[in-house]
Amino acid sequence: MDFGENVFDRLDAWTKSEVKPGEMGRILAVLLTLIVISFAIVVVARILVSLAIPTLVIVALLMAYRFVTLSEMKDGLMAVPDILTSCTNFISGLFCQLKAK
Repeated sequence: MDFGENVFDRLDAWTKSEVKPGEMGRILAVLLTLIVISFAIVVVARILVSLAIPTLVIVALLMAYRFVTLSEMKDGLMAVPDILTSCTNFISGLFCQLKAK
């Protein structure tokens, strides 16, 4: 933690010091630092999401296996075509009603 605190203290002191005319380097360095920090946050977030989604799927499947028997899962999978047909008929009925108006 000492290294990080030291860097942030120096960066804070550097940004608060007097700006000389024509000194674009300081502004560019601050912008580059912000871009690097933002990029690091995005990379870490993408890694966490890529690890979290499969974990949640596995946990959900294990919970389903724990609370639902195999015969219930089989019956549910056999009902999927009927559910899809019902949804398709409902959506097409909505479009037919909109077309009639």
